[in-house]
Amino acid sequence: MIQPILALGLSALILGEHPTVLQLVGAAVVIASVAIANGLLFRKRKC
Repeated sequence: MIQPILALGLSALILGEHPTVLQLVGAAVVIASVAIANGLLFRKRKC
């Protein structure tokens, strides 16, 4: 799931490409989705 974000970052660093706003929004959605799926967000706190 993180591969598209890594490709976006590497293309910016190596090839000098500039990501569009839509690509950055998509990257944020992917990161948030992975975090939710792994329980990093909205984790129930132990009392």
